[in-house]
Amino acid sequence: MIGNWLSFLKKRRGKKFFSACFQDASGTTYRVRRMRERDLDRVLMIEEKNFGESAWSKEAFLHEINLNDYARYYVLEREGVGVIGYVGGWLVMDELHVTNLSISPKYQGRGLGRALALIFIYFSKLERLDLKLALLEVDTRNGRAISLYESIGFQKVGLRKDYYGPGKDAFLMALELKGPLGSSLSEGYLKEILKVKGIESLKILREDEEGKTLKSFTTHGKGGMRDGAVDNNGCGDWSRGHERTQPQPSNNP
Repeated sequence: MIGNWLSFLKKRRGKKFFSACFQDASGTTYRVRRMRERDLDRVLMIEEKNFGESAWSKEAFLHEINLNDYARYYVLEREGVGVIGYVGGWLVMDELHVTNLSISPKYQGRGLGRALALIFIYFSKLERLDLKLALLEVDTRNGRAISLYESIGFQKVGLRKDYYGPGKDAFLMALELKGPLGSSLSEGYLKEILKVKGIESLKILREDEEGKTLKSFTTHGKGGMRDGAVDNNGCGDWSRGHERTQPQPSNNP
């Protein structure tokens, strides 16, 4: 029993942890960080609103973030609001299998789902430089989600019959991770993230297991990009001296 636990801890030490901060045109700051148990009440509210009877249970999320060494799960926070979305998946060998992507209905229609998906793939590629393929399943009836994934570059490669229950099929979609995610990790892919409407600045941070910022990995925005710059302020330096206008909620995802 003790031997198994020590083996598990050694595997955990092999993980790399990242977070990201970005701002919209109004100066509002968003943060993508690792999901923790304290986030689950809010995560489950969003999960149930978006997926109803198909929603994951609290036990399922607890297993993923505490016991599954292949799993990587992140939340999206809005400044002054808290968690408004989340994303997750499994890193297995040279593949990323995306299992979850969800934005609170109140904040849909602003490009946040696309931004979160792109950042998650970028995090995964930073951790596994040899990552070659991203995979996911999506309900064949969910045209909005299919359009989002296709806008990133996912393509339909198969059909899983009755995946969500009798008569509820899923498309299997795949994305080849190459090009700017290969030898040049920074410039091309961060520019792709910044194409998302409303995003003007982006900072990628390396963290320790407790969530403390180790340094700024890359920064990209109107002022250009810096790689490897030491910066222990996290998102804090974006939260001072700005007057913010809160956008009105959108009814469109």
